[in-house]
Amino acid sequence: MYVDFNKKNIKFNIVKSNFLPIFTKYETRYLINKYFNNSFNSQSVRLENIEIDKNSELVILNLSETDFFSLLTSNIIYRKDIKDDDENIKEKLQQFKNQDVNDLTVLNNNNFSNNLAVSVMIEDINSQKLLVKRTSKVAIGTSLISVSATGGVDFDTISNPNPISTTVKKEIKEELGLNIEEKQVVLEGIFIGQYKLQPVVICSVKLNNSFKDLKLYGEDTKFEIDEIHIVTNHELHNYLECPMSEAARFQIKKILKLV
Repeated sequence: MYVDFNKKNIKFNIVKSNFLPIFTKYETRYLINKYFNNSFNSQSVRLENIEIDKNSELVILNLSETDFFSLLTSNIIYRKDIKDDDENIKEKLQQFKNQDVNDLTVLNNNNFSNNLAVSVMIEDINSQKLLVKRTSKVAIGTSLISVSATGGVDFDTISNPNPISTTVKKEIKEELGLNIEEKQVVLEGIFIGQYKLQPVVICSVKLNNSFKDLKLYGEDTKFEIDEIHIVTNHELHNYLECPMSEAARFQIKKILKLV
């Protein structure tokens, strides 16, 4: 599913969460320790729903509080092949996975945490794009080719005028060591993949200088990034053959006008 933000005004509302987790806190910790043991928790933003007013060209994103472990034990675990020995966990997992959920309906399901994330493609003054290969240390997207920067929207940004642009600025600084202004961030739309079922804001950033003149290294680079690739649009097409996330593949295809 894709909601295009082109020529639309975007408004952010803070609302009460409707999230109803399947697992207790103890069960969540059990699942995290067993299946996501390289992850750490943080307060995140849940996308409750999207309202579109076609008359005023307004898109309203209603946001609430959630956390990263809730994402792992709902949206992510839904497709994960798990056969647990604990009978109670096994029964709950089966109950959860028996739900018929897809990219068009996941925002209406209160058992999914639906943490909002960003997917950012950076372009320099020469129209070159920056791709990265994620490390094996990250909890999601392990060892995959990715766009320039990705990350979840932290709950502490929710009161900002534009929490998405704030998140993009922070992720680019942490992962690549680049300082950008929020006005450079273009919010293109929201994508939800059929497999991962997580809402992702597709974003782009245009730099006023060349990648070759920049030092691309931030405080999280070593942990999150194995390789950095500077590519032309023609070369970008070749990367579609590589393993990558649904959001990255969609974003690259969108740039190449293949979707």
